[in-house]
Amino acid sequence: MNLKNLLASRPKSQATAAELAEALGRAEAALSDATNRADALIAARGATLLDGTPAEAERAESALAEARSDCERAAALGGAIRQRLAETEKRDRRAKVDAIVAEAHATERRFLDFARNEYPALARKIAAGLLLEAEVHRLQQTLVTAYGALPRGEIDGLPSLNPPRIMSAAGRGTAVQAHGLGAFVSLPAADGDEQAGHWPSVAR
Repeated sequence: MNLKNLLASRPKSQATAAELAEALGRAEAALSDATNRADALIAARGATLLDGTPAEAERAESALAEARSDCERAAALGGAIRQRLAETEKRDRRAKVDAIVAEAHATERRFLDFARNEYPALARKIAAGLLLEAEVHRLQQTLVTAYGALPRGEIDGLPSLNPPRIMSAAGRGTAVQAHGLGAFVSLPAADGDEQAGHWPSVAR
């Protein structure tokens, strides 16, 4: 590949890693072609110098010099592309990490905004619901105690009170019955928390 064609095969200044890899492949192919030409000319050099005409010998020497120059140019271009490819890949890796960090920071800010401005009210509502559940269970126990104090004949026909039953998907496609909201809710412990008021202790 002569100098004009070699320069035409160069990657653009802002080439991507993929484009640089393609350009490196072209430079390596040019180096291989020039090396093969030089090797063939060197193998035939002695015979040409011994038996060839002066014109043939001159053409062979000129071709060998050109092939060697092509080898040097292609090798130099390939080395420069290889270095730029390594730098570009390093920059791409860093950019990918930077993007993840930026996304993580943005998500963290959204979470902190939620935790500070929305979650406390939601937690209070959930805690209030758990207190309602606890009250249902307390009344049920009171009812059991009251029933136990009645004569046997007076229990028949009286209504019963059962804790609420909420459908829960447990496992894949399997629905089970679970008593109360508490089976679905897990709130942070209140001990030592400055916002402990959002998670009052709930009797079970």
